[in-house]
Amino acid sequence: MSRYQKNHFGLYKLIYDSFKNEIALENHIADKLSKPNGFVPFKVLQFSSIFLKPGFFYFALIYTLCFFAVLLQFVIGILFFGFYLTRLITLPKGQKDLIITSKSHMDIVRDAISQLDLSQNHFINASNINLIFLVKKNRLIKYFFFIIGFTKHIILNSDSVFVFLLNYKDLLKLYLLSVYIIDNSEVAVVTEDHYQRFAFIISNLECSNFVIVQHGYIDNSIKFPSEFGEINNLLLRDLQFLKSFEVYYKVNSYSILARNTTSIFSSENLRASCFLASSSPFIDSEIKFAQFFKNKFNIKLIVKKHPRHVYNREKLKILLSFADEEWVDDVRFPNSRLFISHGSFLEFEYKSAASFTFKLSDYFCIEELFEDPSFNEAMILVKNEQNRNI
Repeated sequence: MSRYQKNHFGLYKLIYDSFKNEIALENHIADKLSKPNGFVPFKVLQFSSIFLKPGFFYFALIYTLCFFAVLLQFVIGILFFGFYLTRLITLPKGQKDLIITSKSHMDIVRDAISQLDLSQNHFINASNINLIFLVKKNRLIKYFFFIIGFTKHIILNSDSVFVFLLNYKDLLKLYLLSVYIIDNSEVAVVTEDHYQRFAFIISNLECSNFVIVQHGYIDNSIKFPSEFGEINNLLLRDLQFLKSFEVYYKVNSYSILARNTTSIFSSENLRASCFLASSSPFIDSEIKFAQFFKNKFNIKLIVKKHPRHVYNREKLKILLSFADEEWVDDVRFPNSRLFISHGSFLEFEYKSAASFTFKLSDYFCIEELFEDPSFNEAMILVKNEQNRNI
């Protein structure tokens, strides 16, 4: 039974609680990364660090921005309602199941849909454009009243109104998604969102087939102020993560995700190689590993830098000097028999392909890794793979 009423007041509280959790998540990450002002540079709260010194101009700017944040929602609502009336886009009639994911994780979501024997053709991306054609017309009209009521709810219940209003960028989508699920409780929704606002809202809406697909590590130490709901199907990369999800959710069913390796790995035969997935904070240990590896083994070393990390140019140049190849594809990876990282979630993709995986973080020093019997046994098998290809 949902803790939230299926009316506007219930939606105010549901979306408000999702914002509270989002802020708690950002502050938790900021604390872990020891960022000043408690805000993370790649999240929405980065902007609030500008407003640290209260005063007349501070409050004037805050209230001005709050006014425009609300006004912008009316403008966005009018534009999308115009799309609806003019029918610039048409969708097949009838209920559609929803996918909520980023482009980089679309492959694992498709694998999950196939594994659960759901129809790929029945799913549609939960974008604003698609959702306005799925919800009932009166729900679109009520959105304008919802903006006013929700803003009032924030003003009455929050002591940091501006921080909440920064999250308004997704308000229309959150509203459309919520009312569509309320009106179509039997809909299936698949997402790789672990515990952000979309997962929180769907888990609390009594969606009959809510599926979460694990896409990375999950932190079970976050103190969320609002409780999550239920997951109908949880697709894990490894059973070790089940307890972490159960810290937040009631999990009704779970299984291990079976990946389609053709969507993960390049068709080029690079089995007799070592793939090092780099992470900029740990580049010193990666340089030492690469140096040791090339001094000891005559095996191809492929290095890929993290696409979202900022690197020290000189150190990156040194690391790549030991590599036989720099891998630049962010979608498919080499099918190397040996995978090395400081702690990349790609490890589980390589485990599914029967590769040997080692984490630098598991060893006190690089020398300890090279003395590990299991590592040396793996290297013998990689050499055998190399000899078969000659």
